[in-house]
Amino acid sequence: MAFDTFAVANQLLTLAKAEGRDVTPMKLQKLLYYAHGWFLALHDQPLLDRSIEAWQFGPVVSPVYHEFKEFGNRPIPRLAYKWEGFGYAEPEPIELPSSPEYDGVREFLRELWEVYGPYSAVALMNDTHKPGTPWKQVFDQHHGAIPPNVVIPDGIIKAYFKQVAAS
Repeated sequence: MAFDTFAVANQLLTLAKAEGRDVTPMKLQKLLYYAHGWFLALHDQPLLDRSIEAWQFGPVVSPVYHEFKEFGNRPIPRLAYKWEGFGYAEPEPIELPSSPEYDGVREFLRELWEVYGPYSAVALMNDTHKPGTPWKQVFDQHHGAIPPNVVIPDGIIKAYFKQVAAS
């Protein structure tokens, strides 16, 4: 079962805020990519309910990009919200539900944050561009000119992270 991508993003933003760390839109994209990849490798199922696309400068979850693009390279100061109706109601942050199943996801994300949280967005981006990474494989397939909406298949992501885990 895949989880709400915005709830996962919000959980990562909440973890960052608890430590007083900033997260830019680019860093959030890379954290989502790593979270999805490791979850696929360790649990044989996708973490995110949205696909990861290969954009010209790295892996991106398009709806999350559009939610936070207004911040450019500045820190994200808010969570993703669910709007009811025509925006007349107070928005509610999108959260992972309270249940034992989701507690496991929260713990997974906390551990992922401990590993990847200290890195800058640029360091994480550079890591996603290394030879053999899923993004680099798709980039090379398109000879460096990735068209819009190209999804990085979960199978490629899973195989890569399983290989990294085994080494």
